Amino acid sequence: MPTTTSPAAGSTAHPSVLDVALRQRFQEMAALEQAAAEAALALMAAGNRHAVLHRLRLEHASYLKDIVARQGWPTASVVGDESSTYCLHLLLVCGDLAFQIRCKALIEQAVAAGECHAVHYAFISDRTAVAVGARQQFGTQIDPVTTRPYPIEDSENVDGRRSSVGLAPLVEVLEGHRARLRGEAPARKSAGGAGGGGLSG
Repeated sequence: MPTTTSPAAGSTAHPSVLDVALRQRFQEMAALEQAAAEAALALMAAGNRHAVLHRLRLEHASYLKDIVARQGWPTASVVGDESSTYCLHLLLVCGDLAFQIRCKALIEQAVAAGECHAVHYAFISDRTAVAVGARQQFGTQIDPVTTRPYPIEDSENVDGRRSSVGLAPLVEVLEGHRARLRGEAPARKSAGGAGGGGLSG
């Protein structure tokens, strides 16, 4: 699976009707995933670690699919910034390309309506592009083997596109990513954390 650079929460999206119960449910799911990720570090076998998180994420992704089917994408204006970012994390790691492509269109519409952060569209746009063998637009998807971004369309202007959605210059993010891999910088908190805003990978 490709890795991604991390989106910031961004500015507050245009207000809509806040679903407090749904926001709380996603916050609880994020906290559960963070706790599972921390507990998994104590497991001796890496395969066991991955299995624990994989099962939990599948459960959470299934819940997200049900919500999307019933009421559309959980935007920042409906569930809040942190929960919406956690939903994006679930979308990115769910491994269901058809669902990802469907949600990409929903997120694009939500961004246009001012109800979702543009950086969320950047991540899912790049993820689906790489999945189908196309060039990404924002450079958020990093090859875990080479630690370089997968091919980028019009790469000379990528930082302009990144800036337009609130992402830092690509070279800065890559330097931080490689430093973490070398153990020279603190690891980013998982997107499954209680804050829900630390998408990484």
